[in-house]
Amino acid sequence: MFTTSFIGGVFEAKIGDRVVVHQPFKPTSTGEQITWTNEADALAWWEDNKASFTPPPEPEPASAPQ
Repeated sequence: MFTTSFIGGVFEAKIGDRVVVHQPFKPTSTGEQITWTNEADALAWWEDNKASFTPPPEPEPASAPQ
């Protein structure tokens, strides 16, 4: 579903061609902009937080009346 990349210190997650997360800094509770230590650090954050970015499932198509 998601594809991720870490280029130039910027973490991105996409669904298809749509960027869902563009995160140049490690999120903090204080709003301080701390650069990512490395890709593993960014991916660990993503694994802990990706559920909040997951879109709802597509609705089931309505079946034709019988």
